[in-house]
Amino acid sequence: MQNRYVWAGISIAVIWIATVFVGVFGPTLQIATPHQISVPVLAMVVSAFALISTIFIAVFGFRK
Repeated sequence: MQNRYVWAGISIAVIWIATVFVGVFGPTLQIATPHQISVPVLAMVVSAFALISTIFIAVFGFRK
């Protein structure tokens, strides 16, 4: 196993662990309607960027 594969895997894992922490501890958008709605907007934005960065890391990190 090459060192590059290990670092690419660790990088992807750290990205998604950080995304989980943002989802759990990050702020939410609360909308006052007859039914209280709470949307984790920051978690959705961070997860979109995490997906894009995961694709780039996977393409360039696991390529032979």
